[in-house]
Amino acid sequence: MSDAIEKIDFGALPQSDHTLIIQGRIYLDDNLDYDLPEEILHGSKRPYKLITSINILCHQGSLRITANQKEIYAQKNDLVILLPGTIVEGYELSPDCKLMLTATKINKEKQMDNLPPKSAMAIVSMLMGVQDPFKISFNDKFADVLRDQLLLERKTYPILEPDFIEDAIMGHFMSIASIIASWMQLNSSEKGPLVNRNRETELLAKFMDAIHKYASTERSVAFYADKACLSAKYFARIITKVSGKKPAFWIKQYAILEAKALLSSGQYSIQQVSDKMNFPNPSFFCKYFRQEVGMSPGKFMKSR
Repeated sequence: MSDAIEKIDFGALPQSDHTLIIQGRIYLDDNLDYDLPEEILHGSKRPYKLITSINILCHQGSLRITANQKEIYAQKNDLVILLPGTIVEGYELSPDCKLMLTATKINKEKQMDNLPPKSAMAIVSMLMGVQDPFKISFNDKFADVLRDQLLLERKTYPILEPDFIEDAIMGHFMSIASIIASWMQLNSSEKGPLVNRNRETELLAKFMDAIHKYASTERSVAFYADKACLSAKYFARIITKVSGKKPAFWIKQYAILEAKALLSSGQYSIQQVSDKMNFPNPSFFCKYFRQEVGMSPGKFMKSR
């Protein structure tokens, strides 16, 4: 499984002398010993797309994150899990917020195959399939253990010889997964999106997962209905019933988020975003964007 943990450039994440990056595969940081500057407390309201998995353990205060059209409020002992591909629309931290942050990326094609269903690492695999931001609310005991584990890793990595870093990286995943799996087994209500879905809510959850995966290039309801092996008419009726909105609404909302994230990145022209998102031409993309946002893509880019 070791080659499933990808090396990646963590340059998109905030870094300081306190940040610890291990072989480009694990990012560790916290502000337990200092207060965050004012400019960090109120995050950018411009959407951006994550290329890593980010775990945030709230030790004190509170934070509010809007991601994948979902708002998560976290306070002391809450662990927030954001997966690669998540579009973060904004966040806000309380002035007294103390948190621990880790970031990694797992290659799904190389992740653990044939895992025993009750193994701790199987929980990691299941969480990777959820897609939506996910919060686990620990008690003091579990939160303290996780915090102490991360603090111990911060002390451990710098003294290790290179030959043994690989073992330590695997130990990081096994330890975190074991803590999460143990808590979820003890507290079935914490399994959130992993259990207790009826068929209709399961269909909605899978539809939302599919949107997050494909909406950047696939925007027809028929495409998602086909993924669910249902007729477009029946599929639309169930999604509308369960969510209160037609599937086309959710598809367009996420596609617009994707477009905003690409335009906000500063890496792509309007033509390139149009091509990347599989629009027939830039004119069609501009019309699609303006109808939803109330301004052209060009004006949106200038307002960054």
